Amino acid sequence: MEISNMLECVWYPTFDSFLFSFPSFPISSNDDSIPTIPKLARVGSSGNISEYAIGYNAEYGPSFGGGWDLSIQNNNLIYSYGPYSYPDCGAFVTRNQYLELEEYEVFQIITLKKESLNSVESRDQ
Repeated sequence: MEISNMLECVWYPTFDSFLFSFPSFPISSNDDSIPTIPKLARVGSSGNISEYAIGYNAEYGPSFGGGWDLSIQNNNLIYSYGPYSYPDCGAFVTRNQYLELEEYEVFQIITLKKESLNSVESRDQ
């Protein structure tokens, strides 16, 4: 990703963000029946690293982490400049290596306040 395009990214802060991976290869090359273990990396809580938890660039796609921990770039390639905002993502994303992306999903969880839930319930009755 070129520097000029990196600067056009819109960033969203959060402490609730996480990345996960379901590896498609077996743990042991000797036994294909052993299931793979999913990997999880939560956004860190020190300093201002949560300020750059989730980013989006219209030309490329979502990016995660202020150090470009995980970036989805053109041609469905994943690239990582190394763990920064998601310290544990190094367990499933190799630094400075392009990987082909099969599929990705981005979700947003919205929490309703209790007052909002009460007004919805009373309206439905």
